[in-house]
Amino acid sequence: TNPRFIETGLNLLTKFGQQSDTNIAVNYLQSQDAQVVCAALSLIAQQDKEIFRKTIRFGLSSKSAVILLHSVHLLRTIDEPETIKYLSNLILNKNPLIRQKALRELTLISFDKVEDLFWQYIAREDHFLLLVKAGFLITFNPALHFPFKLYDILTLSSGVKKYILEMVMNQTIEAAHAAGILNKDIKLFMFFISASTMLSSSILPSGTPRLK
Repeated sequence: TNPRFIETGLNLLTKFGQQSDTNIAVNYLQSQDAQVVCAALSLIAQQDKEIFRKTIRFGLSSKSAVILLHSVHLLRTIDEPETIKYLSNLILNKNPLIRQKALRELTLISFDKVEDLFWQYIAREDHFLLLVKAGFLITFNPALHFPFKLYDILTLSSGVKKYILEMVMNQTIEAAHAAGILNKDIKLFMFFISASTMLSSSILPSGTPRLK
């Protein structure tokens, strides 16, 4: 049977089926076709949460990046903290496409719950398009301490990454100012960031990490 026909049938049952259809989906969790497995997991997640809780582990332990990412996406609907744990590994994956999809999943979670994870990600990410995407999210969630975090990372960066982080930091400061969080003059605040960071560097013991 053509896997695409099976996938289409499972997708239709996800939208228009009933709880008993999960029995059909379970039979396809062992399929060699990743999209069929994803469709089966979606059907189970939609029609029977209890069975989904038992079968999602199959997808989360898959060696297929497609199945794993889809499973993490579905997991978010029932267990957000556990989802964050999986994403903390996926955003550090060697494959930039996997990191991109993991970053997208992070954007679907309340920023205050994943903020620390974002700073870890930005500190390690070198792909300029992914840095820009992460920067947009930070800009859309302005906070007074963000520029300090960004400055701390960009001082350890170089090349394109440093340039992107400088732009993100400037946009973050402007966003904070527009949101009424920052009352100081923007240029004065940027000088304050630079001076404060250099001061903290001079008083901390050598090798002490500043990014937390």
